[in-house]
Amino acid sequence: MLKTTDSQRPASILAHPNPVPAGSDPGRTTITWDTGLDGVIAEIYVSVDGAKETLFARGAKGALEAPWIGSGSTYEFRMYNAADTKTPLTRTVVTRQAP
Repeated sequence: MLKTTDSQRPASILAHPNPVPAGSDPGRTTITWDTGLDGVIAEIYVSVDGAKETLFARGAKGALEAPWIGSGSTYEFRMYNAADTKTPLTRTVVTRQAP
């Protein structure tokens, strides 16, 4: 069971830039996350266009570039407590501007 402390913050996951600017090469965005809970490790999964999730990153907090964002697709990044990957703590959806 997680213990609530005064240092607890809301879980957050952000993408920057979002939407990803249009271009001819694959787009890039940086995913930044923080569990907001001391000692809780997160697993970040991504689902492209509603397909099966794949592991993207792991850690209590961090930032990682996703350099493969394509036009016309929707990328949903979901953050889970690594000890319980059934219910997302939070999520963000990334899109790319049309060329």
